[in-house]
Amino acid sequence: MKKKIFLIGICLILALVALPPLTSAKSAKPIELSLSLFIPEHHLRYQKVWKPWIKMIEERTKGRVKITPFFASALAPLPENYDAISKGIADIGEVLMHATPGRFPLTEMVTLPALLPSSLSASKVVWALYDTFPEVKAEYPGVKVMAVYASPTCRFETVKKKVYKLEDAKGMKIRVTGPVAVESAEVLGYVPITMPMGDVYLALERGVVEGVAIPVEVLVSRKWAEVLKYVVGNADLGHDCFCMIFNQDSWNKLPQEVRKVIDELSGSWMVEFCTSEWDKFEVEAVETAKTKYGVEYTYLSKEELGRWNKLLEPVKRKYAESLNAKGLPGTNVLEEAERLAKKLGE
Repeated sequence: MKKKIFLIGICLILALVALPPLTSAKSAKPIELSLSLFIPEHHLRYQKVWKPWIKMIEERTKGRVKITPFFASALAPLPENYDAISKGIADIGEVLMHATPGRFPLTEMVTLPALLPSSLSASKVVWALYDTFPEVKAEYPGVKVMAVYASPTCRFETVKKKVYKLEDAKGMKIRVTGPVAVESAEVLGYVPITMPMGDVYLALERGVVEGVAIPVEVLVSRKWAEVLKYVVGNADLGHDCFCMIFNQDSWNKLPQEVRKVIDELSGSWMVEFCTSEWDKFEVEAVETAKTKYGVEYTYLSKEELGRWNKLLEPVKRKYAESLNAKGLPGTNVLEEAERLAKKLGE
């Protein structure tokens, strides 16, 4: 009898050992992911887009995933952020295309001036180009691409001088972003100056540059509206282009159910969410610039806008042809972008 009781006891102990621990999913250690951002925490794109997105991921995975953002290029300098993600210095990161000149030439087709009217429309086009052309996808080796998207339209903003016509802008030193913006500046007659974002405020304040060509929300996000006082509200100087990417090894290690959640909040969904929000706070930023900072808007007449756009039109063909010369389908990508732009405008 004692032997039987002993054997039963042993069996009970073994059964208890085999049972899973009585801990809830909440008490399990979460999967921690780092997010490398070049923007500061107070930037509108973080507050309105990436902060809510992080919350959605954490809620939908029921706390299994915790994403920690690192701001203002804390993990890697802006030009090195793509490589930092691909090498695993961070798990996720946002990349600004023009920060690495020549690396994303086909993607940057969407930065061309007078092509697309909003962040959402430009982003729908560039994401479609990514899906359509293998040569565009080939610009993103070694990472999982979560989305490719574009900013609202870059306007023409100045410190001291109102601009009503081309002659007003002639010779002005204007901070621009990327090779397409440089070409646009040259045909319109102002002097393109490139410099890091972090240097722009002081450069404007000290007169090193006399203005910028950038979406208006940046004037609020980075407080440049404290020194920039005039905006040409209907100048269309193209877009800046971005992508959100995931380290491939980090992605592969995630449980399938977590990947499913993140996939649902990436791709076309992320493109639409990010850029529809961006267009909203661009409109809000226009009002904030006016009411809080006293920024004054001027507008080109219909005839004058036509002059600007006529000069800018050859920039598109020239850029496409420069890519053709490198063996890339520049003209094909441009024509598809124009076809999609027309379709969106119908």
